[in-house]
Amino acid sequence: MGIAGGVALDRFALPHGSVTSGGAKNPNVTKDNYVKIKPEMTSWEVSDILGAGEVVAERGMVVDAAGRFKKYSRQGGSYDEQTGTVSGHDGKPSEEITQEVVWRNSNTAIYATFLNNKIVNKKEDGLYK
Repeated sequence: MGIAGGVALDRFALPHGSVTSGGAKNPNVTKDNYVKIKPEMTSWEVSDILGAGEVVAERGMVVDAAGRFKKYSRQGGSYDEQTGTVSGHDGKPSEEITQEVVWRNSNTAIYATFLNNKIVNKKEDGLYK
Protein backbone atom coordinates (compact mmCIF):
# COMPACT_ATOMS: atom_id res chain seq x y z
CA MET A 1 0.00 0.00 0.00
CA GLY A 2 2.89 2.35 0.60
CA ILE A 3 3.45 5.35 2.79
CA ALA A 4 0.56 7.46 1.47
CA GLY A 5 -1.96 4.73 2.30
CA GLY A 6 -0.47 4.34 5.76
CA VAL A 7 -0.68 8.08 6.42
CA ALA A 8 -4.32 8.20 5.32
CA LEU A 9 -5.10 5.17 7.47
CA ASP A 10 -3.45 6.73 10.52
CA ARG A 11 -5.35 10.02 10.06
CA PHE A 12 -8.71 8.30 10.05
CA ALA A 13 -7.98 5.43 12.39
CA LEU A 14 -6.42 7.29 15.29
CA PRO A 15 -8.56 9.33 17.67
CA HIS A 16 -7.72 12.89 18.63
CA GLY A 17 -5.34 12.91 21.60
CA SER A 18 -4.02 9.99 23.60
CA VAL A 19 -5.99 6.86 24.28
CA THR A 20 -6.89 6.49 27.95
CA SER A 21 -6.88 3.25 29.87
CA GLY A 22 -10.07 1.40 30.77
CA GLY A 23 -11.75 2.56 34.00
CA ALA A 24 -10.37 6.08 33.67
CA LYS A 25 -11.92 8.91 35.67
CA ASN A 26 -13.10 11.35 33.03
CA PRO A 27 -15.10 14.27 34.51
CA ASN A 28 -16.27 15.20 30.98
CA VAL A 29 -18.60 12.16 30.93
CA THR A 30 -21.80 14.05 31.77
CA LYS A 31 -25.41 14.29 30.54
CA ASP A 32 -24.72 17.81 29.22
CA ASN A 33 -21.76 16.66 27.15
CA TYR A 34 -23.61 13.57 25.92
CA VAL A 35 -26.33 15.81 24.50
CA LYS A 36 -23.71 17.92 22.67
CA ILE A 37 -22.61 14.92 20.59
CA LYS A 38 -24.44 15.10 17.27
CA PRO A 39 -24.56 12.83 14.19
CA GLU A 40 -21.81 13.45 11.63
CA MET A 41 -19.41 15.01 14.20
CA THR A 42 -15.80 13.96 13.67
CA SER A 43 -13.77 12.11 16.27
CA TRP A 44 -11.79 15.33 16.73
CA GLU A 45 -14.96 17.29 17.55
CA VAL A 46 -16.16 14.64 20.02
CA SER A 47 -12.71 14.51 21.64
CA ASP A 48 -12.81 18.29 22.04
CA ILE A 49 -15.93 17.78 24.18
CA LEU A 50 -15.05 14.57 26.04
CA GLY A 51 -11.26 14.40 25.91
CA ALA A 52 -9.39 11.32 24.72
CA GLY A 53 -11.38 8.11 24.54
CA GLU A 54 -10.45 4.46 24.54
CA VAL A 55 -10.73 2.68 21.19
CA VAL A 56 -12.23 -0.69 22.16
CA ALA A 57 -12.75 -2.09 18.65
CA GLU A 58 -11.75 -1.18 15.12
CA ARG A 59 -12.46 -2.64 11.69
CA GLY A 60 -11.25 -1.36 8.38
CA MET A 61 -10.66 -1.96 4.72
CA VAL A 62 -8.38 0.26 2.69
CA VAL A 63 -8.00 -0.19 -1.08
CA ASP A 64 -5.38 1.64 -3.16
CA ALA A 65 -5.75 2.71 -6.82
CA ALA A 66 -4.20 -0.56 -8.03
CA GLY A 67 -6.85 -2.57 -6.16
CA ARG A 68 -4.54 -3.84 -3.42
CA PHE A 69 -6.39 -4.02 -0.11
CA LYS A 70 -5.73 -4.34 3.59
CA LYS A 71 -8.64 -5.55 5.71
CA TYR A 72 -8.20 -5.66 9.47
CA SER A 73 -10.03 -5.88 12.77
CA ARG A 74 -8.92 -5.42 16.34
CA GLN A 75 -10.79 -5.94 19.56
CA GLY A 76 -9.19 -6.21 22.95
CA GLY A 77 -5.87 -7.95 22.45
CA SER A 78 -6.87 -9.73 19.26
CA TYR A 79 -5.84 -8.46 15.81
CA ASP A 80 -6.65 -9.96 12.43
CA GLU A 81 -5.33 -8.73 9.08
CA GLN A 82 -5.82 -9.83 5.49
CA THR A 83 -4.27 -8.44 2.32
CA GLY A 84 -4.96 -9.12 -1.32
CA THR A 85 -6.19 -7.65 -4.57
CA VAL A 86 -9.76 -6.70 -5.47
CA SER A 87 -10.82 -8.30 -8.75
CA GLY A 88 -12.46 -5.97 -11.25
CA HIS A 89 -11.32 -2.89 -9.31
CA ASP A 90 -12.43 0.49 -10.72
CA GLY A 91 -9.08 2.22 -10.07
CA LYS A 92 -10.39 4.45 -7.28
CA PRO A 93 -8.79 4.24 -3.84
CA SER A 94 -11.23 3.80 -0.98
CA GLU A 95 -11.39 3.20 2.72
CA GLU A 96 -14.00 2.19 5.23
CA ILE A 97 -12.91 2.39 8.84
CA THR A 98 -15.19 1.79 11.82
CA GLN A 99 -14.12 2.56 15.39
CA GLU A 100 -15.92 1.96 18.65
CA VAL A 101 -14.74 4.39 21.34
CA VAL A 102 -15.66 4.71 25.03
CA TRP A 103 -15.21 7.46 27.61
CA ARG A 104 -15.62 6.40 31.27
CA ASN A 105 -16.09 8.03 34.64
CA SER A 106 -16.65 5.58 37.52
CA ASN A 107 -20.05 3.94 36.89
CA THR A 108 -20.93 6.01 33.81
CA ALA A 109 -19.80 5.80 30.21
CA ILE A 110 -20.38 7.31 26.79
CA TYR A 111 -19.94 5.08 23.74
CA ALA A 112 -19.58 6.27 20.15
CA THR A 113 -19.25 4.48 16.83
CA PHE A 114 -17.40 6.29 14.06
CA LEU A 115 -17.51 5.40 10.37
CA ASN A 116 -14.73 7.08 8.37
CA ASN A 117 -14.18 9.52 11.23
CA LYS A 118 -17.87 10.60 11.48
CA ILE A 119 -20.10 9.58 14.37
CA VAL A 120 -22.89 7.23 13.32
CA ASN A 121 -24.11 6.03 16.71
CA LYS A 122 -23.87 6.96 20.37
CA LYS A 123 -25.15 5.49 23.61
CA GLU A 124 -24.67 6.04 27.29
CA ASP A 125 -24.51 3.89 30.38
CA GLY A 126 -25.46 5.25 33.79
CA LEU A 127 -25.93 8.92 32.90
CA TYR A 128 -29.71 8.90 33.28
CA LYS A 129 -30.09 6.74 36.41
